[in-house]
Amino acid sequence: MQSKKSLSYFKERLYEELDWLGLNRSFKRDLLLEVLYELDGPASVETIHTTINKGSNRLVSVNSIYRNIKLFIELRLAMRIEHEGTVEYAISHLDDIEIRLVCSKCGMRKLAGQKDDVSHELSKMLDVEGFYSDAEGIEIVTLCKRCAI
Repeated sequence: MQSKKSLSYFKERLYEELDWLGLNRSFKRDLLLEVLYELDGPASVETIHTTINKGSNRLVSVNSIYRNIKLFIELRLAMRIEHEGTVEYAISHLDDIEIRLVCSKCGMRKLAGQKDDVSHELSKMLDVEGFYSDAEGIEIVTLCKRCAI
């Protein structure tokens, strides 16, 4: 399992996406990304809002937080987690998910590749089910060609 990605990694990704979309880099976006990164797991918008405004002399509105979180989710920098009627947000450590095939009979393992579209679908599935994960791989248990014969 890889280590947690650095804040500079997320900032670089954010800046690349903003530049590509023709959107401005802003203090509010930087601050929101930093708070999401530094929080220990998912947090409500209220918690994020309090944390941002506690440590800064420039106030950030709740509406601004919602707008930017929505953008971060679209850019797959953050994820939305629903659980028992509450909604929380967290930094998303999901990038390319490694897909490993595992034979249920002989135990042979093979890396099938890294699929970005799979990571996006996994992120959506986790969101719907109310889970938070920084998983970096999926194992598909099946039979290899040799054992299937």
